[in-house]
Amino acid sequence: MFATYMPIYFHEVLGFTVTETGFYVAVILGFNIPLRLVAATFSDRITVIPERWKIIIFNSISVGLSGLLLAFVGWVPETMKAESFLLILTVMLLVALNCGGFYKCAALHARQHAHVVIAAIQFTKCLALFSAPALVAYFVTTESNRVEWIPVFTTLGVTMFLANLLSVFVFTDKPAEWTDPDKKSYVEVPVDETKC
Repeated sequence: MFATYMPIYFHEVLGFTVTETGFYVAVILGFNIPLRLVAATFSDRITVIPERWKIIIFNSISVGLSGLLLAFVGWVPETMKAESFLLILTVMLLVALNCGGFYKCAALHARQHAHVVIAAIQFTKCLALFSAPALVAYFVTTESNRVEWIPVFTTLGVTMFLANLLSVFVFTDKPAEWTDPDKKSYVEVPVDETKC
């Protein structure tokens, strides 16, 4: 959503110049990577909180809280440029904490198969890339009209918040049953190598 539509929203709705838009988008996206590294390190170094609770806390901040804030982005009047910028910056910085949330849950739950599960998460995120353009195409006919952006931000934000609520009951730090190498849940198929 942000990589694609943040420049349009900044320029068309908030009225930033093209130069300002490019600079602000670069600042927002540029802070994301170092913050991810710090958050991942911080998540790994905390030892006083159980792993499952760390996952839930990080995910609630990165998905739940950022979703709530995202839902309010469209409601900020276009005359409040600084407030809109800070709100979007906050949402993006909070999203950077997801490395301690659902990504860590995937790695801990899938153990030696984490690469497959994280690849599936990435594939699902690729599919989710269609949701923002679909919402924008459906709700926004005039890109400079802030009111038309409200349902886009609200829908995405509420969806994120609800997904986080569900995750509280689902996320675990325990390994999945299928990660135990001693439990073979498959049948080995005999191979006649003379026929290969």
